[in-house]
Amino acid sequence: MSKQRKSFLIYIDTLPLFDELNDADELSLCRAINHYHRDLPIELTEVARPLFRIFQAQFERDNERYAARCEKNRASVLKRYEQQQSNTDEYGRIRM
Repeated sequence: MSKQRKSFLIYIDTLPLFDELNDADELSLCRAINHYHRDLPIELTEVARPLFRIFQAQFERDNERYAARCEKNRASVLKRYEQQQSNTDEYGRIRM
């Protein structure tokens, strides 16, 4: 899990999964999601285990997209910074 991220998404189309669970399994799944993002040990009931894999796969895909976006933004900022540095005429000025 990336420590730089401040949030994660649970998509609306996955919410019906919670409706089919009893209270113990729903709590187990919610705790597993919480513990996953805080790098804590995960304990799941037998019913919640396969459902958690769906969420885990989505979180990993989201992290890959987030990392790619961060790298793209980083490259853009570096390019802009280099252009600003090359446009300066600081060393070509005549001192008074």
